[in-house]
Amino acid sequence: MPQNDMNQSGSGTKIIIVALIAGVVMIVALLYGYNRDDENAGQTASPMESVAVNMHEKVLVDAQQAAAMAAISGKTVSSAVTQRPDYVSETEWQVLQNVVKQHPNGSEKQLTNLVNKLLFSKKKEAWLSSGENTAQRRQLARQLLDMIPEQLETEAIDSATAKEMERKLAADLI
Repeated sequence: MPQNDMNQSGSGTKIIIVALIAGVVMIVALLYGYNRDDENAGQTASPMESVAVNMHEKVLVDAQQAAAMAAISGKTVSSAVTQRPDYVSETEWQVLQNVVKQHPNGSEKQLTNLVNKLLFSKKKEAWLSSGENTAQRRQLARQLLDMIPEQLETEAIDSATAKEMERKLAADLI
């Protein structure tokens, strides 16, 4: 495959990931904005509605945090994804499914790749935010090192990024 075609394919994948992340951010922003509108409406919104919106927002945030925690021990998916993995929040699951449905070549394989990319991303975020020289950081470094070949294969990351990341991950294992 010519280099230009590979770059275009990688760009498409990156656009899907950015769209996924943007979708989740937009949902949270809309809920936040909706909550602020209720607070600013004064007498028009009942206190019960405001409490319900705050509870709904808290449930979404809690679900995202639970999914992030589940990602630490989460395993990549090798077959068709038929159920939402614990490390994918309900909101993320809906966004992933919509991305696949809207893609002209949407398939089970594409959903599997997106779920694995999301897992890789969450593990990387957990690795970056974990404390220096901890058991959890070393565990995540090992897991990420094992996941890099698949991320390269699906063009989720480029070889330069992979090499730099491998260097940093290996340093955590020493």
